[in-house]
Amino acid sequence: IFTGVDTNLGDLPFHIAVVSGFAYGDNFPPQHPEFAGVRLTYPFVVDFVTAMFVRAGAALAGAMFWQNFAMMLSLVGVLHRWALKLTRDRVAALMTPALVLLSGGFGWFYFLGEAASGGRGVFRLLGSLEHDYTIMGHLGYRWGNAVTALFVTQRSILLGVALALVVWTLWWEASEKAKGKRQKAKEGSDEEAARSVVENRGVMVESRGVGKKKVKSKVKGGSKTARGRSRQGANADAPASTGDTFAFCLSPFAFKPMVAAGVIAGLLPLVHAHSFVVMML
Repeated sequence: IFTGVDTNLGDLPFHIAVVSGFAYGDNFPPQHPEFAGVRLTYPFVVDFVTAMFVRAGAALAGAMFWQNFAMMLSLVGVLHRWALKLTRDRVAALMTPALVLLSGGFGWFYFLGEAASGGRGVFRLLGSLEHDYTIMGHLGYRWGNAVTALFVTQRSILLGVALALVVWTLWWEASEKAKGKRQKAKEGSDEEAARSVVENRGVMVESRGVGKKKVKSKVKGGSKTARGRSRQGANADAPASTGDTFAFCLSPFAFKPMVAAGVIAGLLPLVHAHSFVVMML
C-alpha cells in the first residue's frame, strides 16, 4: 500500500469509512464510522457527494479524483470572479488564483541553488525532484504550498473555500446594488430641487409687473421652499453618505443576494467548519 501524502495514513481510512457508510451501509442519519451509535459531527457533505458517485457506479479512487478535480476548477473560477468583483481589474483577477495556488514561501530559492550546484539545470531537476521544497524538515523550514498542504489533503476545504467566496461575492453584490439605488435616489432629489428653483424663478419673472412687495414676498417664499426641499434632500442623503464609508456594516443591502448568501452560509458548517468560522469573523 502506497500513499503520496503522509497525512493520508490517518485521514484516508476515516474518509473511506464515511463514504462506504453512505454508499453501502444506509448510514442515515449519519453515525460515526468508528463509534457505534455516536452521531457524526464531522462535516460530511464532500464525502456524501463521493458516495453518490460510488453508488452511480464509479470506483472509489476515480470518484475522489474527479470530484477533487471539478472542485479545484470551480475554486479557481470562483476565486477569479471574486477578485474581479473586488478590484475591477482583469490583470489582478488573473493573478489572484495563481498567487493562491502557487504559494509556498521561498523554497524556490533552494531549488535554484540545487539546480545550479548539481549541474542538472532547472528543467531536468523538475523532472526528478528529490524532496519537497515547501516543507523541508532538514532545514527547519516549513511553509506548505496551498495545493499540497491544504487542497489535496483536506478535500472539504476545496468546497468550503469556494462556498465562502460565493457568500462574499453575494455580499459585495448586495452592497453595490443598494449603493446604486441610493445614488439614483440622490440624483432624483437633486433634480427635484433644481426643478423647484427654476419654477420659482419663473414665478418671480411673471410677477414683476404686479408690485415690488408682492415680488419680494414671492421670491422669499420661493427661496424658502427651495431651501427647505434642498435641506430635506440633504437629510435623506445623509444616511447613505455615512453608510458608504463602510458598506458591510452601515449600509442597507439588496434583499435577494443576502437571502442566497444566508442559505449558503447556513449550510457551510456541514461542508467545512473552518471556512464557516473564518467567514463569520
